[in-house]
Amino acid sequence: MLGVLGALVLYGCSNPQLIRRRHRAAVYNTELGIAYLQRGALALAKARLDQAERENPDSPNVQSARALLFERLREPARADRAFRRALDLAPHDPDYQNDYAVYLCSTGHYARGVKYFLEAARNPLYLTPATPSTMRESVCARNIMTPPRPGCSKRRSRSIRDSRARSGNSPSSITSTAG
Repeated sequence: MLGVLGALVLYGCSNPQLIRRRHRAAVYNTELGIAYLQRGALALAKARLDQAERENPDSPNVQSARALLFERLREPARADRAFRRALDLAPHDPDYQNDYAVYLCSTGHYARGVKYFLEAARNPLYLTPATPSTMRESVCARNIMTPPRPGCSKRRSRSIRDSRARSGNSPSSITSTAG
């Protein structure tokens, strides 16, 4: 009995068609999770994104969406881990670098945030959204130079996220709803 079960598990792991099907399902579940997240349906978003991770844990898009969910759920340690996992999987992707930069600045880690903004900006493939990343970078840099009054940085990061909300449903813009 255990031999048959082991053979089925190995078959499932090595069957390219099954793997492709699971990866497609992960894409759909991630898109659904993002849509639920944007609408504020956090429980539904979590269910879809948990399923997407089971289907393809090595997808940087899945990990980035989960990071945004954890940020919204006020679980900063899990959010940071998921952002870093997305970057481990796609270290040169400017959208993930930008998302992490926004997160870092919104949590007061301005110097690290600017570092990731600059990495994203240096990438010739990076298409800046309607609100230029240089504006976001300057907000982050300004906070390094002059610490804001209590509560001010939260308003600034919320304003940044609101502007990103208007830029669509790209992987880089899904952080817009996390605030």
